[in-house]
Formats: sequence, C-alpha cells, structure tokens
Amino acid sequence: MGTLDGRVAIITGAGRGLGREHALLFAAEGAKIVVNDLGGANDGSGSDMTPAQQTVADIKGMGGEAIVNTDNVADWDGAKRMIDSAIEAFGDLDILVNNAGILRDRVLVNMSESEWDSVIQVHLKGHFAPTHHAAAYWREQAKAGITSRVTWYTPAVRLVCSRTPVRPTTALLSRVSQPSVRFVQKSCRVTT
Repeated sequence: MGTLDGRVAIITGAGRGLGREHALLFAAEGAKIVVNDLGGANDGSGSDMTPAQQTVADIKGMGGEAIVNTDNVADWDGAKRMIDSAIEAFGDLDILVNNAGILRDRVLVNMSESEWDSVIQVHLKGHFAPTHHAAAYWREQAKAGITSRVTWYTPAVRLVCSRTPVRPTTALLSRVSQPSVRFVQKSCRVTT
C-alpha cells in the first residue's frame, strides 16, 4: 500500500527529466497520474507526444493508472482543460506538481526580449494558470462540503537562473489566496 493510494495527481513537464521522475514515484506510491507535457525541446520549441506517452506506458507497465495531457500550461484554457482531464478521467484532483519549464541558457546581456518573454510565459503564467484552476476546483469542493487535503508543489529548490521567478510567484499566490487557501508546510488546505 502506497502513501498516495487513491490520490489523483497532475504533473506538468512529466515527459522527461525531473517531472518524469515525479510521475513514476507518485505512481509507485499509488497515485493516478495525469502526465502533462507538450514534448518540446529544452528551449520550448516543437512538440512531440512521445515522451508523455512513454511515461504513461511505463506507469501502466508498473500496474498504475495514467493518462496523457498535452495542453500548454501557459495557456489559460489549456490549463483548465488539464485540470478537467484529471477530474473526467479519475473523478477528482488531489495534487498538482508545477514542474514544466523551458531553458534559455543565456546571460542577461545576450538574451533577447522574445526569449525573456517565453521564459516568463512558461515559468510564471505556466505555474499560475494551472494552480488557479486547481484551487478553484478545490474551493468549489470545499463549499459543497467535500473536504480533503490538497497539494500543489513548485519545485523551487531545483530552480536555477531562468526558474528563479517561481518562488516569489508561489509566495504571492499563497498570500493573495488567503483565506481560501492556506499553506501547510508544502501543501495547502482549502477552506471556505
């Protein structure tokens, strides 16, 4: 019996790297997984469902449950569809791991405005949009009398250079959302 038995988790950027490892670990602990990944290159260009499909195949091969979602985390409607896909496929949503990211390996003086805009789009809006829609779902659940512990996570400890804006955004979300959402260690509790 795993520590996440029966939980439903969305993990963004789960086709490769740390996101994939999150997905495999959560599945091994019993969670049902929505593997979200555009399948782009490290710089965000292109798209390919193969990495997300491979992660889902590996989870199913371990006896777990998983689906692919290729919505763009930085697109408002796409983020909503991603949240809805978890609820439609598995009946609920308990965990959101905001892991998706792109890399622009440049020093400030060599970075173009469009490169900067791409990083901000994925690393800020790409964390805000899914978290907004997940928190709205959790709040409606709480208002309906359905209480459960819910969690979202932004892997700030591994953030380097282009990912540094995430920590202030996460802190901002926790302050703006009160009293609806309170952080408890690395998780939040939805209250009405």
